[in-house]
Amino acid sequence: MFKKSSVALGAVAFCLIAFATVGFSAEKGEIVVSFWADTTGFFQKVVDGFTSQNPGVRVKWEVQPSWSEAVNLFTTQLAAGYSGVDAMHIDDLMTSTFGAAGWLEPLDDGVVKRYNVDLKDWPKTLYTDVSAWGGKLYRIPWGTDTRIWSYRKDWFDQAGVKTPETWDELIQAGKKITRAPDRYMIGLPAKKGGNLGNEIQFWVHQAGGAIDNWDHPGNAQAMKFYKEMWSVHKIAPDSSPAENYTTISEGFQAGKYAIYNHWDGFLGAFRANEKLWKVAEVSAMLPPKGPANRDTLTGTWGWSINAFSKNKELAASWIAYTSRSDVMKLQLIRGRVPARRSLWTDPEVQDKAPSSKYLLVYDRAGDIVKARPITPWYTEVLDASEDSIHRYFTGGVDLQGAVKELQGKVKLIKDRAEKRK
Repeated sequence: MFKKSSVALGAVAFCLIAFATVGFSAEKGEIVVSFWADTTGFFQKVVDGFTSQNPGVRVKWEVQPSWSEAVNLFTTQLAAGYSGVDAMHIDDLMTSTFGAAGWLEPLDDGVVKRYNVDLKDWPKTLYTDVSAWGGKLYRIPWGTDTRIWSYRKDWFDQAGVKTPETWDELIQAGKKITRAPDRYMIGLPAKKGGNLGNEIQFWVHQAGGAIDNWDHPGNAQAMKFYKEMWSVHKIAPDSSPAENYTTISEGFQAGKYAIYNHWDGFLGAFRANEKLWKVAEVSAMLPPKGPANRDTLTGTWGWSINAFSKNKELAASWIAYTSRSDVMKLQLIRGRVPARRSLWTDPEVQDKAPSSKYLLVYDRAGDIVKARPITPWYTEVLDASEDSIHRYFTGGVDLQGAVKELQGKVKLIKDRAEKRK
């Protein structure tokens, strides 16, 4: 995820959007869909398939170039009751926020029941948690974004260590593998500016806490452990507070890190690096168990209907169409893993989206794939938390002081949310 820009930028982005139009028939109407993010042109195939099965339907589609622009644009539009977009490709953070605000159309009856969408083919948390709010389904997940632990099997074999089962074992194994300053056990993207809040939530969850609940002792425990991986145990570089997703990904591919805990889509880039893939024998392991659990976190992108849309019937048929296995599989063109579990065993899916076979391992390991905190103020908490966390990481405040600051910030955000109701 990337840090949000201002709402004003979102409004400007809206003015700059270029539309691609296919098909036409005044009798059947028009639908506008907004998608994030097409970098390969594959989305045209989805549109062409829909229009071929719905003769006379005109489809306009717009592409959001980044997560931040999508958030700002949709927030600006929906807060104003904008009806000019019908179906939107949104993530789990937007689902809870927009659903709580009444900006999304419930899909339980109009899509799931009407079109017999079998949600049992999706991992349960993808529809009960990250796509719902207040007991209503507001989104059908299309792809997956689950955090998996990639590692270099060659380095583990050379050091004679097994993949760690716990946080303590992570430290022990890391001391055997690390060869500073050229090689470290793990890459930690701890830079302030969009990655940090998203990163630390994984660790506080494994300690039993949540990034929107700084009263929980697990949050402080996780922050302390995270910092000590470079400041005490030296299994990560001192530069960790200046690293982000991009530099850690590049470092992993360049042979700097043995382990990288990342969103599953990153694995495609690793596989594209032929030297790394062949020499390092890149694989994935289950997350080491923290003080409370060995869970990992998931977030997804999927399709929702604008509550202000004038074309809800067409939008419902669009979402039902994109939910089909054959249509969802088209995401392979851009290297993304489809959300349907049954597709993860497909040889073509495993070949073109290599993280799918590891998602199967995680799925079969039990109930370890969990949602990020589902609250309408979650993105505000992520942004507000980064400064205090980063100052603790860089010595600007001690742990107790950072936690106190974070408790105050989250309380302020929750109080503001209550007043807005």
